[in-house]
Amino acid sequence: MKRHSLFILSNFIGLLLIFSSCQKNLEAGKADEVMGTPLPSATTYCRVDYIVSHGPGSDGTPWFVVYDEFENPTAMITINVGFGRPNHFFKYDHWHRMIEYRQEVHNGLFQEWHFYGFDLNGRIAYDSVYFMGQISDPRNAPFVRYNTLEYDNKGRIIREGQRSYIDNFASIFWIDYVYNAQGNLMSPSAVYDDKVNLNRTNDIWQFLLRDYSMNNRFIAVSYNTSGYPVDLPNFGWITGGFTYAQVGYTCRPSHYF
Repeated sequence: MKRHSLFILSNFIGLLLIFSSCQKNLEAGKADEVMGTPLPSATTYCRVDYIVSHGPGSDGTPWFVVYDEFENPTAMITINVGFGRPNHFFKYDHWHRMIEYRQEVHNGLFQEWHFYGFDLNGRIAYDSVYFMGQISDPRNAPFVRYNTLEYDNKGRIIREGQRSYIDNFASIFWIDYVYNAQGNLMSPSAVYDDKVNLNRTNDIWQFLLRDYSMNNRFIAVSYNTSGYPVDLPNFGWITGGFTYAQVGYTCRPSHYF
């Protein structure tokens, strides 16, 4: 990691402590944690703690991810906020289902604000998205899109219907997500590695990116001991596109191992 990134990280610790002070340390063997903690791996549970990205639109300022006691992300925050570099916030109901996701910028504005509805299986089936509006009145945003989502028997989104509205103009189209025998999302230009997909650290990342692939759609420069990518090449994630990035994790043994 470059020196200026380390400097920013050190100066960001105070802000991170404020957000993380309400979190508890997870200790293996406690019944409520076994019930609440997602376990994407049979051996090791890792979560993304921060990501530092570089390239167009990214100045090396990190995002830190904050989690609740059930390992659901509640915020992804950075100092240098703006359109294309928003802060991310997540809201859950008492069943720990995500009911809202918003990207906040500055001056009381948001970039995107999602409101979710569920099917009879408790999965998100409806996604109402408002764009470029006032935080105080999101449903009066100038651009809105309504998405419907369909799943396969593995819980992966396989079809999305999008109905978009700008003023009085509406457009409708469909997106299909097809997975190959290796469990990776099919794409003509994709070259997958044989390691654990970054998104598999949390099902919220899989949902937001519409990507439940088993492996990464790139060959990373380095991986951690649990097989997750650490130094990423030219790619993009929830924080946006980047030329390269470093990802920091916290890992511990799975309860079920």
